[in-house]
Amino acid sequence: LSENEHPLLQLPPSEASKISDLVAKVEELQSHIEDASGNVKRLAEVESLDNYKAVLSLMSAGKFRESESAQLVFDAIPDDDRIKAKLAFRGDLSAYLALAKVNYLELPKPAAPSQDDIDVIDNLLGSDVLNKLWDVTIRDNAKGTKTKYLSKSKMTRIGAGGPIPRTTWIGKLSSYPTRSYDELSYDQKRISGQSITIDQKPTEASEMMESLQINDLMNAQGSAFEESVVTLMDLIYKDQNSHPLLKAYLYGQLLKVVKNHELSDWGLNYAPEFMNDMMAYREVEVAGRLGEMDWLYRSREDETSKRWKKFFDARKDTSITQEIRLNQEMAVTVKNKPIRLAGYVGVDGKLEFTNSDSSRIIIGVCKNGDVYEMKVCGIIDKDNQWVGEGAEIMPYSPLITIEVSSDVQKHLLKLNTESSKP
Repeated sequence: LSENEHPLLQLPPSEASKISDLVAKVEELQSHIEDASGNVKRLAEVESLDNYKAVLSLMSAGKFRESESAQLVFDAIPDDDRIKAKLAFRGDLSAYLALAKVNYLELPKPAAPSQDDIDVIDNLLGSDVLNKLWDVTIRDNAKGTKTKYLSKSKMTRIGAGGPIPRTTWIGKLSSYPTRSYDELSYDQKRISGQSITIDQKPTEASEMMESLQINDLMNAQGSAFEESVVTLMDLIYKDQNSHPLLKAYLYGQLLKVVKNHELSDWGLNYAPEFMNDMMAYREVEVAGRLGEMDWLYRSREDETSKRWKKFFDARKDTSITQEIRLNQEMAVTVKNKPIRLAGYVGVDGKLEFTNSDSSRIIIGVCKNGDVYEMKVCGIIDKDNQWVGEGAEIMPYSPLITIEVSSDVQKHLLKLNTESSKP
């Protein structure tokens, strides 16, 4: 224990060996600390995601607890295609890879209708309740009364001569149903009287079916779709006059045609908002099954009708067609842009951004329960401040961006945000 040439004291060999081992371990620990510190510094220096992942890989092989965090982040970073699929398709890789087949000139349609499609469409077109009914209101102006009926055709008016003109109306009429299991029963009526007036018009169901032109969906042989069912669903969204239960019934029948095929066959992989709509529809539908006659006997003011009105009111400005076309364009834009690093998250959770003259959409690794996953986190402005609310991103996560216009950024963020529509 002396620096003298001839030390006065010497440790026993066993103790000297322990100290030597301890010194070696301290030196090893110091080396690990220097490596870890150097790797953290390198995270701030690398300029590509591949190089960033290479540093993370080195960090994950370290001896400290932070190495486990680095490994979790490393494992959560997918390849470039999956990152772009996350951004443009909420992670649907097959939709992203199918971009090369996109035809922008027309909406996608399945190769051919299934027998189930044909059955649904035939049932809609063959329904008297939906297609052939007239709403007939008979007023007796002398008594101040009015009675409503349904008719399969327009009543015929017969004029009669004489000193007091009389008008006679002839037709088969049925009372409106009052319950779900009531049947329409038509009786021949002959109505006449000087004080009688009759108002008759196609029912709202007949008018709506006429506007939808469901018979144009397929060719005459039923072997091919001529139009996309998506355009019909847009028309139902935009209709603000028809009974909510009628709209809900027709929407549900068209959903059956949609679900008989892959969503991508209709181009609906480009319409994540519509996928939200399908789930919301199901949530309302479970409260009670819909029948084709419900709109005839249920008030617009009952609770079921109000729930459906709320559903459609929230979507009155929605266009699935426009969503598909817009998202096709956005997806191609994302596909053609390179992935860039916009910074990283330090060990203390602080976000370290590179400088930029414009806003950027940010993708990072976040924690979902016990799982680390890549997520679209938000938009930062040119001063590296979140525009709105940002996400909590895990330490060591890369901050990834794709350089697109501010309008595209906003659209992509909306695309990856949970729908607030009821």
